[in-house]
Amino acid sequence: MKKIGLIVFAIAALLMIVVLTGCKAAPTAPAYADNITEQLLLAYDANDYTAYLEVFDEAATGSVGMEWFSRTSDFNTARIGHYIHGSIKLQDVIVKDAITQVTYYAQYTNEPDHVTVIVSLDITDHGTFAVDISIFSPKMFTQ
Repeated sequence: MKKIGLIVFAIAALLMIVVLTGCKAAPTAPAYADNITEQLLLAYDANDYTAYLEVFDEAATGSVGMEWFSRTSDFNTARIGHYIHGSIKLQDVIVKDAITQVTYYAQYTNEPDHVTVIVSLDITDHGTFAVDISIFSPKMFTQ
């Protein structure tokens, strides 16, 4: 009888190990990541250069010219439409040193599927700032 109980216990323990190692916790982004991403997407959508620059540090703001920003904003709107406020859904978070790279899916008015948005953030003594934003959709590479 003890032997059967021991076998049942061993099988249950093995099943538990398999189940627990197969479960991966859902990624969580720091709260500031969602806020910064929303501000960037809304600024692109409104073609608001000033709002866009607010989340970058001073060194980065010099590398993004107003003309480039406007062209990119217009291009995004022409291809995928307008960003649907609050539609970002977290997909992945990668932290390496002081840089946090956060991947979201976002909804746009002219894109029936999701649009992938990747935002890189730098955590410094002076605050948290956007380093880069990339927006990907198959519609951006057609026509």
